[in-house]
Amino acid sequence: MPSSSFDSKMAKNSNSYLLFLLLVFVVAISDIATVNGKICEKPSKTWFGNCKDTDKCDKRCIDWEGAKHGACHQREAKHMCFCYFDCDPQKNPGPPPGAPGTPGTPPAPPGKGEGDAPHPPPTPSPPGGDGGSGPAPPAGGGSPPPAGGDGGGGAPPPAGGDGGGGAPPPAGGDGGGAPPPAMPSSSLNSKMANNSVSYLVFLLLVFVVAISEIGTVSGKICEKPSKTWFGDCKDTDKCDNRCIDWEGAKHGACHEREAKHMCFCYFDCDPKKNPGPPPGAPGTPGVPPAPPGKGEGDAPHPPPTPSPPGGDGGSTPAPPAGGGSPPPAGGDGGGGAPPPAGGEGGGGGGAPPAS
Repeated sequence: MPSSSFDSKMAKNSNSYLLFLLLVFVVAISDIATVNGKICEKPSKTWFGNCKDTDKCDKRCIDWEGAKHGACHQREAKHMCFCYFDCDPQKNPGPPPGAPGTPGTPPAPPGKGEGDAPHPPPTPSPPGGDGGSGPAPPAGGGSPPPAGGDGGGGAPPPAGGDGGGGAPPPAGGDGGGAPPPAMPSSSLNSKMANNSVSYLVFLLLVFVVAISEIGTVSGKICEKPSKTWFGDCKDTDKCDNRCIDWEGAKHGACHEREAKHMCFCYFDCDPKKNPGPPPGAPGTPGVPPAPPGKGEGDAPHPPPTPSPPGGDGGSTPAPPAGGGSPPPAGGDGGGGAPPPAGGEGGGGGGAPPAS
């Protein structure tokens, strides 16, 4: 087989192999790349300093950054404000119009409240004559001496030494020389194969970088309605504590969904990274469920047990006023067994007389 044909076949095989690897990689991350309904956590861009006011952080993330909600959390010994967005960028509306920092709107002014931008440091005064850039004028008046030290400060001598420094000799030697010989066909094919391989590797790297934010499931938060909260939810701090202490979530927050104020808990989307309810939480093995209460989110009290039916329509008649056993059920007629069938004639009943 000629060398050029062999190199061309090698180039095609390498291209097909890299395309196959690319397809395998796409299939492998298909489950990760579909992030519909998942929540991604990002530090707030509009919060400054420590964060301990979760309600203010939540409002700041929604009103200024277009997030679903926000919450304060301690990470690496720092109390920070985190905003939670949909992991699908196309489902994030972005900052609402008029939010500080949006086009046509100035940034938020500095303030003294929690999370507000700090005041800028005072502008330093211009340097004085001792360390300044310009020399002081002479005592007798006139223009100050030019900067450059005691030696007058003329223009620096041109580079090139004492001998003037002419232009460098042209590249290629004295006689120029003949052009390089033409590249053989096999070498050209090999070079093209290397270029195609490099180009496909570059595309693969670009693809990896493009999905790097989606490809790592760790750090993503999944939202679930709380299993231990009952009724409407308007106390975000209590919902947050309930989700952490009773359900083992990262945090919780109250949100309105379909005209209902509900408590939502946020867990790591990787089930292996969720520790589950902590020991001793209500409802865990060996621990009874939380008792009913009257506070927000507490379990409701069970309905009262109905009382047994009374004597009027009940199954057991009331005892007589004079004492004794109650009459057997059967109406007003004194009790006793009913008369035997046989008509009015006697109490004996029995068989009819022989004719």
